[in-house]
Amino acid sequence: MCHDDIACPEFLLNFYLFACNVRSICNSFVDGPCDASTGIPYFYGTFMDQSFLDMKSNPYASLTLSEATFASTCGGTNLPACSIVPSTTSSHHQHHHGGDPEFPICARLTLTGTLVVLDDETSDEYVMAHDALYQRHTSMQDWPDDHQWVIAKLDLQDIWFIDYFGGASILNLDDYFRVELLPNE
Repeated sequence: MCHDDIACPEFLLNFYLFACNVRSICNSFVDGPCDASTGIPYFYGTFMDQSFLDMKSNPYASLTLSEATFASTCGGTNLPACSIVPSTTSSHHQHHHGGDPEFPICARLTLTGTLVVLDDETSDEYVMAHDALYQRHTSMQDWPDDHQWVIAKLDLQDIWFIDYFGGASILNLDDYFRVELLPNE
């Protein structure tokens, strides 16, 4: 996840709130600073926004990512076959037509859990998430002060992953958090 974040329209995430009315919204997120991914999604929002307000009564949410989002502010790259934009370095077919984020070789990941507001602004976790959000989403620093911004994290309960043409897998949370990422080159 360390290469993903939102910068619409390039990086899209689905943030579903499972209440009477299911919603999907576009929202910025991080999972730590570029050089120290935690695997835990953190969001910057306000209870003036209906989606954050809804989480008070029903905190369940999911975040879906496509491998197509790997090119980001952290210097990642994505597979040309996953990119809608034609690439001059890909095969003849993809050069002329581009790829698609739904192409079966483009991995997709859905993280499901509950949204938890980080209340302690002096905690190491809050400071890390705040600094990472400002690192990757610099315009957040200029957002209005009177919106009572909060940082929330998705407390993971389930991870669904599909890659290539095979079937989907439910990933073990301990295995997910045990992965050591390679640095960007």
